[in-house]
Amino acid sequence: MIAGGPTEFDVANSLYMELFDAEINDDAPRYTTFRSSFLSGYADGRGKQLDLAAVDELITVRISALARWLDDLSNAPIGIRTSSAEWQDTLRSFVRSHT
Repeated sequence: MIAGGPTEFDVANSLYMELFDAEINDDAPRYTTFRSSFLSGYADGRGKQLDLAAVDELITVRISALARWLDDLSNAPIGIRTSSAEWQDTLRSFVRSHT
């Protein structure tokens, strides 16, 4: 069971998108810098720490979902299902680098 709540879910989604973008643009250091600043800013704004284990687990769930969709394109969201073979290969590469 995944711990965390709506806040961790929102943060995980934001970090997942930044991780993907940084990797696609071959800028891994950008993700590390963004993650640290984003989490610090979020914690400061809330006045308490986030459940970082839950955030990381939710990012893993997003990556796992993408992997399942790529393995079964007929059940994937339309944006994945109808994307070019080249883009699907890019998505697969992202999944492989995080599993």
